Amino acid sequence: MAALFESPCDIINELLKNTQCIPALKMGHKHYIAIGFIEYTDSDLGAYNEMILSVPCIPEGEKQSPLLWLNLLSSLKNRKVLQYVPQIYVTSALSRAAGREIWGFPKEILQITAKPNADDYAFELKDESSDLICSIKGKMEYGIALKTPDMLTLTFKNDIPWITPVHVEHECKVYIRPRLQLRLGNSNHTLCNTLEKLNLANARPLLAFHAPTFKAVFEAGAKQMKKG
Repeated sequence: MAALFESPCDIINELLKNTQCIPALKMGHKHYIAIGFIEYTDSDLGAYNEMILSVPCIPEGEKQSPLLWLNLLSSLKNRKVLQYVPQIYVTSALSRAAGREIWGFPKEILQITAKPNADDYAFELKDESSDLICSIKGKMEYGIALKTPDMLTLTFKNDIPWITPVHVEHECKVYIRPRLQLRLGNSNHTLCNTLEKLNLANARPLLAFHAPTFKAVFEAGAKQMKKG
């Protein structure tokens, strides 16, 4: 499941500092950030859970436009919107190592439990001391079916910006203002502090994309982002 949350522009810009990118998604004066919650029951790296904080963005010099919302659904050939990943957490040491070494994802290990049913959704992250960092719970009732969008992720590998095409199979449903709520715990973990700065305590998403099953294929060779 991936959800889009409203967040202050200045904090989003702070996350994008030194990336040569600017926020892509806005509605009036509101800007949006994405959080992904994934349960991998079977993968080349085994079974594990994952939480991704990503910033939809475009390279500096590109023009911000309401049409960028539709660009999220376009083919990768025509895709302008990137998903910059400043923080990502997994339950697998093998996933952490592969993500860092192959694609430059800044993966760290946390306790993550998942119950990804659309009618009774729950995802919870705890720190090394088992203190709650955050949880998202609720229901997604009436959705519109569409093909799960492919992605272009932006990471930094050896301080070099890299774009990785991610091909996603299977359909998903998109939910408008689903009955989901993100709650923050009392942990002092970096993620909890970041989510608090992003004004996401008790936040409800604008949109949620949910796929009961899916297959994601990461291209082996990432390409360097064009500057300017």
